[in-house]
Amino acid sequence: MLPDYPSIKKKIEKKFIEAIKNEIRKDPLLSAIRVHQVLEGNALTSSSIDGYSESVKFELISANLEIPKEELINKGPDAYFSRVTELASEIKNQESELVFKKMNEVTKKTGHVVNAKSKPLSPELIHSALEKMAIDFDEFGNPIMPSLVLHPDQFEKIKDEIPKWKSDPEVRKKYRELIEKKRREWRDRENRRKLVD
Repeated sequence: MLPDYPSIKKKIEKKFIEAIKNEIRKDPLLSAIRVHQVLEGNALTSSSIDGYSESVKFELISANLEIPKEELINKGPDAYFSRVTELASEIKNQESELVFKKMNEVTKKTGHVVNAKSKPLSPELIHSALEKMAIDFDEFGNPIMPSLVLHPDQFEKIKDEIPKWKSDPEVRKKYRELIEKKRREWRDRENRRKLVD
């Protein structure tokens, strides 16, 4: 009978899982999403400030790992760690697809959709999208702006336009007006919140 080293295997497993998580956190979209570990149950209920509430069952995200016995004997733990990037990439793709699928479902249900399929991205289109969102503010009154996620091809089309938008007095004026409106909405939301004893 061969010896077994459960405590060593547990340490390697922990480092392996942590390496995959660290690789996933490098993704700009997924790293911006807060993660909460749920230790029991099979569903999660969430509510928006608009009163939209939904209970969803958890979905499995997984990656397959097969290592030939010979490689494991020759490389030891490196046989696992050499596959971290590949496994993390597979998980990132599944998580990203799930995030966009969920966002599409929720925005359609709540009516927070701006149709941009036939229009090029513009300040007006961005303002229309921001108009439909709740924007929070920090303790200094600065807006906590949402992230804009674009396909790399879309970004290439507009990257040279962004400095022009930022310097356009009319665009800046409309942006300031929008932020002021969102600040009033945020204050109203904060005033309606129930204080906890």
